[in-house]
Amino acid sequence: MTEVRGWCPDLFRPMQSGDGWLIRVRPRLARVMAEQASAVSAAAARYGNGLIELTSRGNLQLRGFTSGSATEAAGCLAEAGLADPDPARERRSSLILSPLLPPDGLAVAVLLGDTFAPSPLIDLLPPKFATGISAGRFPLADGQVDLLIRPLGSQWHASLGARSVLAAVEGLPAAALSLLGGSPPMRKRGQAGAAPTLTIGWHPAAAGEASGGAFGFGLPFGQLDADLMHKLASLAVRHGDGLLHVTPWRTLLISGVDDAAVPLLRHALSGLVLDADDPRLLVSACIGAAGCSSGRTDARTDALALLRLGVRAASIHVSGCAKGCAHPGPAALTLVGEAVRDGSGVYALVRDGPASHTPQSDGLDCAQLARQLVPDRGGSADRS
Repeated sequence: MTEVRGWCPDLFRPMQSGDGWLIRVRPRLARVMAEQASAVSAAAARYGNGLIELTSRGNLQLRGFTSGSATEAAGCLAEAGLADPDPARERRSSLILSPLLPPDGLAVAVLLGDTFAPSPLIDLLPPKFATGISAGRFPLADGQVDLLIRPLGSQWHASLGARSVLAAVEGLPAAALSLLGGSPPMRKRGQAGAAPTLTIGWHPAAAGEASGGAFGFGLPFGQLDADLMHKLASLAVRHGDGLLHVTPWRTLLISGVDDAAVPLLRHALSGLVLDADDPRLLVSACIGAAGCSSGRTDARTDALALLRLGVRAASIHVSGCAKGCAHPGPAALTLVGEAVRDGSGVYALVRDGPASHTPQSDGLDCAQLARQLVPDRGGSADRS
């Protein structure tokens, strides 16, 4: 039996996992300055096991700490400006943002963060409650967060379940708090919003913008290590404006990039996800047995094996157990780890649902799944 965690870790509240303790950094305004990225790299290498993950909330998750080294790393990262020094304020001010927010969206994010941080009302919300600000070219979806805030004409629209309010910028904090202070919020998670493919590649500056364009790229399963993080910090300075933007789709963008730098970045980032048609973008997979005590299979290794075998779908979730942490919502194909057999993970197959749903079949290793899901391997075509 697996235990579903009822809360999210942060920099000051580490969580124990199969490979030690993990901590999460919540980048302010969903962006990390190059010197902060270097601090993340140094903390991951010195105090943890060097592994860094991008989360579906746009956070950076660092793994492999002891309880003592997690505290030391937190101190270093807070000193680098990656967290409010007050743990309670840090916990309350968490927001999920569209990457590359326009100036009015950034102003709203600052205003709401400053309003939520001292408010005890935020402590009464469910631990995994999420507030999102959606604006600009990469919108969030209704089902991606609980409280969704987005521009509507000259005002801002805030919606929570069936309730909503329209307010000018100066009235938005009070309006948002009024929604949060009503009846218990309804959970409405579902689709993941803008496809991660939209963030990949070269994005020229919009008309009237003088800051240059942006270059987006992905990391398989949102995973990188300390060395790569240090390299990304250097690339952001060399070819951009020194900022890395973290997205809620486990991708990154370097801003301030002109078109002449694009081929240089593509060469420097070879091996990562650089094209929108890369099938790795459509797969979510947790760390599995390699780093989680609940994991029954090596989910990421098996996910890559399935792609090599030709398995494709609109979305694929390979989970090491029934918790489904990497992708809590439904996927076209969800594979739930059951055991390891002859070196391959064995999975239950759920179509068009989350990991918690009743599977249509089970006891399938990667080769058997491919035969069932890939037409030219002797199986029936996937319906998605």
